Amino acid sequence: MQWYYAENGRQAGPVSELELDRLHGEGKVSDSTLVWRSGMGDWQPYGVAIPSARDPGGAPAVGAASAAAGGGVELVECSQCRSRFPLGDVLRYGADYVCAACKPTYFQRIREGADTGERVYAGFWIRLGASMIDGLVLFGAIIVLVIGLVLVFGAVLDGRRGRVSGAEMLLFQLIAFFVYIVIPWLYDAVFTSRYGGTPGKLLLRLCVIRDDGAKISFGRATGRFFAKMLSYMILYIGCIIAAFDSEKRALHDHLAGTRVILR
Repeated sequence: MQWYYAENGRQAGPVSELELDRLHGEGKVSDSTLVWRSGMGDWQPYGVAIPSARDPGGAPAVGAASAAAGGGVELVECSQCRSRFPLGDVLRYGADYVCAACKPTYFQRIREGADTGERVYAGFWIRLGASMIDGLVLFGAIIVLVIGLVLVFGAVLDGRRGRVSGAEMLLFQLIAFFVYIVIPWLYDAVFTSRYGGTPGKLLLRLCVIRDDGAKISFGRATGRFFAKMLSYMILYIGCIIAAFDSEKRALHDHLAGTRVILR
């Protein structure tokens, strides 16, 4: 039977049970050292997991048995791996308990601004509401720009009696492309990468994150925006699937590796 044990916050092993007993006898493994073997649900203190260590004859020690059965060792759940550990062997950070194995990853995620707690995924209807708010904001901005362009080009055409050169027509098309494609793209990508969501999402307290919980980059936000255009092109089916996905992911979330959560 092969055992693993915790050493300086890291997993050590595998070693045989005889070798583990030897390490215990040398003081390298104490009764409170966490150990684990295949078939165990959680890591447990050596003194609980191997009662023979307290009774060389192999009979379970009364203290260890009563502690395990009666709850003498208070176990708490690591917020990251969901395994249970003695309270004295975990770190508490805010409302989270973190085991030794998860501690490096946990604080690395905090440094990266990643989500470290339970996620509540935003459902279809609240995301639809956020999209409608963003649509109204963009519609208002585009209408103002279009009216300005119409007035400018109207004045130009009036002075030339309706004659337009090829270069001017190309310029008009480029401006139209900027208004209808570039502005929505920058609106979505800049707000999402910098603030975690567009104004509509921020108003409804939604946040777009990577699948590992970190903020998304401008490049990923750009890819997500154009993947969203693909969802629109297939009769919004790519958006509708969010209502049936376990993590409320639309097609563009699948393609970009993102999630939308409630703050």
